[in-house]
Amino acid sequence: MKRNRIAALLLALMMITSMLPAAMAADTYRLTVTITDSGAGATGAHVSDSTSYLTGSENLVAEIGKHVASNYEALKVFESPAMRDKLDRGLDSYTGRDSWTDFVTNEMRGATGDLLPLIADFDTTVNALTEGKTYSITYVNAVAGDVKAGVTYQVSAMLTRRTPSAPKPSSPLVNIQAAEDGKASLATKHGVNTVKTGDTVTIELSPENGYRTNRVVVTDKNGNPVSVKALDNNTYTFVVPVGGVSVATTFIQMPTPVDETGVDRMLNTSPDTAYIQGKADGKFHPSDSITRGQVATIFYRLLKAEYANVASTKSFQDVPADFWCADAINTLATLGIVNGMTTEEFAPNKPITRAQFVAICARFADAAVEGDTFTDVPESYWAYDYISTGSGHGWINGVGGGKFDPNAPITRAQAVTIVNRMLCRIADRAVIDAAGDQFYHDVADTHWAWYEIGEASQGDLTRGD
Repeated sequence: MKRNRIAALLLALMMITSMLPAAMAADTYRLTVTITDSGAGATGAHVSDSTSYLTGSENLVAEIGKHVASNYEALKVFESPAMRDKLDRGLDSYTGRDSWTDFVTNEMRGATGDLLPLIADFDTTVNALTEGKTYSITYVNAVAGDVKAGVTYQVSAMLTRRTPSAPKPSSPLVNIQAAEDGKASLATKHGVNTVKTGDTVTIELSPENGYRTNRVVVTDKNGNPVSVKALDNNTYTFVVPVGGVSVATTFIQMPTPVDETGVDRMLNTSPDTAYIQGKADGKFHPSDSITRGQVATIFYRLLKAEYANVASTKSFQDVPADFWCADAINTLATLGIVNGMTTEEFAPNKPITRAQFVAICARFADAAVEGDTFTDVPESYWAYDYISTGSGHGWINGVGGGKFDPNAPITRAQAVTIVNRMLCRIADRAVIDAAGDQFYHDVADTHWAWYEIGEASQGDLTRGD
């Protein structure tokens, strides 16, 4: 029987992956693998995926297979009857090193490229690649009558050394202490200024390159929050209360631009699109957990039309067709962005964990990257790469003490903060403060996520209502 070459190759890679023991991850290299197709009958797909935490001793064939094959299938490149038959039956004839070499020699006949001899040897390891060099194979599916006949496929692989995250700057602290005469001293690195109760104080911040202002927290002598207004994203004012105040400012890493993460390929990053709203009581409930169905709806609202309108091929027994977020869940499952708790159960009303949420976010990125590590997220944890990617792109922070708390439910406020960062939606804080009374009565302007919730709620609410 004639074989569809692209299907046979990638299916073999997936099967061999399952036969190999898991390699110990190390923080040394990243392997980026890309597949494109072109020509009559091609989908025009471009799929890129990256590993993380490789020592270089891993099997090259296995790494290519397990990090690319499933993604390529999810983009519906495999449409031929020959491929579907092979998926159903498996690739039993290629289960050992000798037969693997025969497979590459026979099925890849006519292929060209410097990656070919490397994958023809089943025992080739990742570190056989020269760091920074792109290796590739180009071949044509020549199966007569196949809907993919004549499609040209190119598989490329490149090994790069991982770069550690930049250190975060320290957080300066400004204190205003009350004096007996009703005046106070504003102590900054620029000197001491005298102010009195009722004065308006302006703070101008200058974040280091690559960082932005996160919070300006002002508290009175009893520790109660004092309202702060933004003139712009680095200039803030507040009125000094009786007894003086303490002021703390923090900065966070600028998120990676969307055209570098690839998030803008599938998601609408426009600041004019609202993607969340309050509950039926008109409140936002920032500390409440958010359900799996609600999260699917958030990302469904953000999907670009060509992805939101794909024909769904996935469904779950606990998500009937008339369920309020069925379209969102089924569409995102079809795109490979969300998974069920099992193949039959999605659990739409179950709170989503911090790890599950970040995993969904990371699946929109083109490649995995290195970020901070957390003591409660070992390298063996299922979402280790996802959490690392979220951290490396500046989307997430831990909960303090070097921990991420991956199995805790994520709150609504935490969720919109992460989404804003991955979309590079940095709120115009002066606009949010000016429009504050249009938002939610249970989110004061002193709430840590005031600006993030306002940004997520501004604009037109799209599909998935």
